[in-house]
Amino acid sequence: MHEFAVSSALKYGHKGTDTLEYIGLTLKNGCFERSKLYHFAKNDFEVHEGWRKEIFERWLKRICENYEAKICDFSEAGTSDAPAYRMILQFRNFFSMETAEKLISEEFPDVPCEIRDRCIRCMRALKEGLGLKESPLMQVGIELDSDMNFKSFKYYLCVEWTELPNDKLAEAMNGSADALGVCRDTERLDRLIRDICTCWYRPTFIGINDGTEETEAKLYFISEIFGRALKTKPAEQTERISEVLNLDKGLAEELMTAWEQAHLYSQGIAVTFGEPSVLRLYLRELQEAYFR
Repeated sequence: MHEFAVSSALKYGHKGTDTLEYIGLTLKNGCFERSKLYHFAKNDFEVHEGWRKEIFERWLKRICENYEAKICDFSEAGTSDAPAYRMILQFRNFFSMETAEKLISEEFPDVPCEIRDRCIRCMRALKEGLGLKESPLMQVGIELDSDMNFKSFKYYLCVEWTELPNDKLAEAMNGSADALGVCRDTERLDRLIRDICTCWYRPTFIGINDGTEETEAKLYFISEIFGRALKTKPAEQTERISEVLNLDKGLAEELMTAWEQAHLYSQGIAVTFGEPSVLRLYLRELQEAYFR
């Protein structure tokens, strides 16, 4: 794993094209399963060519024109025989529920109606559960198959602006889980939130991948390490999170090697609703300026 991560950092990171956002690692039962690269658009050329241009023109351009949105990232996953293409928009501000519901209902006519309806029910339930004044919608995107046909609708809902303490989050998210038809598993999620937060992470948003075959929801955490602490603290954080998540010893060692060789650390973590065996790590590359 670390060889792929380090080579990807060299090719797409600060010493390469400088378009690397994250290296995503999917884990199952604490063991490495697969990886995915996330890129951000460094310039217009990065977006307006090939499959990226087709997705943007057909699905997302009108949203950027009608709402304050910009491309957040794009990625290619799957295999060479069956790739999947994904592009996500980031909104500048949060919307009222009326505006958010209008956006979902009207700007994605090619997304199946039942998926759009689930999204709206989920937003409403999360807004109520967290006691928010506005819609929690912060990002939205699309995933297409190799023939550029719809594969899944992706949206991201903020949880960090609530006044609820972390130990109340799992229960507060039950309504959104019910709206999506995914397992709530409150006790497990509550335990994971508490454990992961002891490793200098905080919960930030829920990411939903809603397709024609399955619906997946994940709670994302972001590292709270910043400033001068980034020179040394990520190594300790990696060791602690490996222990908390019960990662395979070999994987934990490879994560440390990726940190030592390329300054890659797990800036983000995602836990899957109703899937205790599945976790995701998002490795971020630090610039060499941090280490001078």
